[in-house]
Amino acid sequence: MTPTVRRLGDDDWEVLREVRLAALYDAPYAFGSAHADELGHDEATWRARLAAQAWFVAFDGEATVGVASGGQLREPDPDVRTLRSMWVDVAHRGGGVADQLVAAVAAWARADGARRLTLWATEEAQRARAFYTRAGFAATGEGRAIDGRDGVEMARYELVL
Repeated sequence: MTPTVRRLGDDDWEVLREVRLAALYDAPYAFGSAHADELGHDEATWRARLAAQAWFVAFDGEATVGVASGGQLREPDPDVRTLRSMWVDVAHRGGGVADQLVAAVAAWARADGARRLTLWATEEAQRARAFYTRAGFAATGEGRAIDGRDGVEMARYELVL
């Protein structure tokens, strides 16, 4: 069965919690937050996250196998949306799930009026950075440290929509 991607609705906070915690557990090097920090978040916190961004989850049957979100967090330019929280389960990497998630966020961003989609990828996430380049994103030359994680640098990538 080919995984399918759908946008989460207002009441899908438990789905978001499940897939986000799986991502943080599997790839702690790729995120600005830690599994232990988010494990104790309550329902209100997860619902607030759903409201703040457009969340897309890949499902293989009932199992969550990937996630990505789009929004304008930390982005003052009205023509730009940011791809965040991208993750694909290790068993589904290389099978097109990442492409489906990026396509879903890009379509949402276009429909929301964006002209560019950006993302930040950690230096350690070499496979992800290679994927983003293949997907049409280009490094902008901008970099920054992850908040609260000494020595972890991120690079910005951009896709013209």
